[in-house]
Amino acid sequence: PVHLAHWKRSDLVLVLPAVIGLVILVRSTKLVFPETGVPATITTTGVLERATKEVTAWGWKPTYDTSLGFTRWEGVEPGYNFLGETSGAAEARAWLSKAGRLGSYGVYMLRDDSWKATASIGLDGSVQEIYLSLKELISPGPGPSLEAARAIAQQRIRDIFGVDVTSLEKIEEGAVSVEGRHGYNFAWTKHEANGLVRDYYVTVYDRPVSIRESVGPPYDYRA
Repeated sequence: PVHLAHWKRSDLVLVLPAVIGLVILVRSTKLVFPETGVPATITTTGVLERATKEVTAWGWKPTYDTSLGFTRWEGVEPGYNFLGETSGAAEARAWLSKAGRLGSYGVYMLRDDSWKATASIGLDGSVQEIYLSLKELISPGPGPSLEAARAIAQQRIRDIFGVDVTSLEKIEEGAVSVEGRHGYNFAWTKHEANGLVRDYYVTVYDRPVSIRESVGPPYDYRA
């Protein structure tokens, strides 16, 4: 009882392997992980359906050659440690108790013997990342203007994450060019009330080809 009332870095080391082991066993039913009380609110069937829906909306024609795997979310341990040190055990465990914090299902879509599209879907059904093959989706050409690309990026973040980034701090905006294809990288950051930082990344050519959300401690804490 005394140990459970106090936060230690080792807590997460003990909790996560057991949690992740249970996650891998998910089939077609919902689970509640007893170590944390974290509910998995999406089934593996639901993951595949969500991933297919998202990549189709991006202009990708899904294939039936797919692979499904579980990936531990890299922000779990730093975020947990930061909140434990700055806000205490209760705040850290409350943050951990959300299914999307633990990791994601990666759906990998095969074409021509290599992975061409991936979608990471959180255990709560949220989209965490989408990546589409640039060469498969975008033809060589001048690409959009900076203003047009920025507007596309902002709208896609609204559509996927429900966030208006126009009022957030911009941390990246720059041109990118790959074999005659021209586009832009964008990133915005949001400082949350608990001290964590949430970043949004988008790459846009004639259309978006990747998007990602990440959450972690402030940058000076990570150094």
